[in-house]
Amino acid sequence: MRGITIVLCCIGTLLLPLSKSEAQGKPKVGVFPLQSVEQSLPKRELKTLSEQLVSRMELSNKFQVLKKQPYAGAPLPAQSGPKWDAERDKQLRELSQHLQNAAKAMKAGAFEKAIPILKKGIKKGVAAIRWEGSFKLLARMCGLMSLAYLQLGQNDAGEFLLKTLAILRPNPLPPEISKNRIMSFRYKRALRDIKAGERGSLQIIGMSNVDVYMDGKKQGQIPTVVANLPVGIHYLQVRRKGHIPWGRAIRIKAGTHQVSVSLQPIPQPKVTHIQKVAQQLKTHVQLLSVSTPSFQANAKELCDKTDARWVVTGHIKKANSFYLITPIKVDCTDGKAVTYENIQLDGELLEVESKFSEMLKTLFAPPKAVVVRRTPVIRPRESAPKRNVVAVIPPKRRPDQRDPGKTTQARPVHEQWWFWTIIGVTAVGAGTATAVVLLQPPRINVTATWPTP
Repeated sequence: MRGITIVLCCIGTLLLPLSKSEAQGKPKVGVFPLQSVEQSLPKRELKTLSEQLVSRMELSNKFQVLKKQPYAGAPLPAQSGPKWDAERDKQLRELSQHLQNAAKAMKAGAFEKAIPILKKGIKKGVAAIRWEGSFKLLARMCGLMSLAYLQLGQNDAGEFLLKTLAILRPNPLPPEISKNRIMSFRYKRALRDIKAGERGSLQIIGMSNVDVYMDGKKQGQIPTVVANLPVGIHYLQVRRKGHIPWGRAIRIKAGTHQVSVSLQPIPQPKVTHIQKVAQQLKTHVQLLSVSTPSFQANAKELCDKTDARWVVTGHIKKANSFYLITPIKVDCTDGKAVTYENIQLDGELLEVESKFSEMLKTLFAPPKAVVVRRTPVIRPRESAPKRNVVAVIPPKRRPDQRDPGKTTQARPVHEQWWFWTIIGVTAVGAGTATAVVLLQPPRINVTATWPTP
């Protein structure tokens, strides 16, 4: 038994790859969107692919916006303005570098050397106040500069910077103030003087859906009024997604002030013709990889489901290390399909993504074969034309649909024919065996003894 089990296991192991290959050879429907190609291909390869599709299929300016996109990829996200992002990172990096250089100089005891560095950094920080994160760096540089003046004995300049920080009330406080007992005491005293002083308010009007930040703290969206502001210099920042941020230093006096804000949109980078065509292919064209031969028969149904003007597909075959694409363009108006020249792409650079769903399987499933049976037809005349008559096969009746008059009740076991047959065969066999045993001759054991002399 152990040997038989081992043999069966070996046979099952050999047949397993064959079953997998048969499963892989079944007709499949895969989605082949251009946006997945863009993610796996570099820009040079994407440009080549787009040029090949446009030159061979002439799809430019022949699209209609889809009402729904069950198969096509999502449109490209809006550009974020790489030029402005680079400028923001550059200015914040310069402010951080000034802060680090001044901290190193003060740690070495060179307070006079740190003051010019901080003055230059604060000037740049005020100019770059529109960028997010600039206010925290500006508050830290003011705290360092106040500490440097107080260490050199210039109390008036140090107290003025502490008063400026008390007006701004940064949260959290710079560590130069919160971790120094003397600086913390002086800051709280300046804060008490500010609370007892005059107040003003600022009204911001302009574009809608614009976030307003006053001294690094969000105050809502335009239009808004920031009230109970201490008299002095404050920093206003406004931001909106997709627009260039804006900010400036504002001197608040007693009373109400008004500022009108208008932001400029971030300029979009120049889009080339290839990028435009790629965007159109992603948004308005269904690019499918279909290995089922019934695609063209169901092309009209696909057009109706997607509301597309053109349906672009292609049969993809892999030969060695290359993919061979046969483009097919189906016109949804008349259902005509046009096959174009083959496109050969490197298989190592192109990653074909297959997405399967029940909708696609149902849509592209091959039609069921209709079985037509030919039956002889009685022709009354010789000249009657021959016809193929489809045989109508009545459906099978279930047990509950039978005629109740013809139904038979189940008979008992002793009335069945096979019951007495089994009993008769058993009796005949037992009688035959008994007769054979009785007719055997008896066995006689003879024991011979010889007298001893």
